[in-house]
Amino acid sequence: MNPDLFPIDLNTASYHEIVRIPQIGPIAAKKIIEARKNIKIRYVADLERIIGANLTRRVSQYVELKDVRLTDFSKSK
Repeated sequence: MNPDLFPIDLNTASYHEIVRIPQIGPIAAKKIIEARKNIKIRYVADLERIIGANLTRRVSQYVELKDVRLTDFSKSK
């Protein structure tokens, strides 16, 4: 993982930054961008509702929400 590129804050990242995340394609990136118009993605559960639990787990090491890395949550489950 390149520390200069990741983690990416999904609440502030552009579409082009989001599609650079491994496992995130154009459809998932658009879902994230669309969801941000209505809510701030604050919790893992928010992201799971947007892109699904499996994809959320696969991208957890590359993203953060509100200055919290998703890997912090995956360790506690």
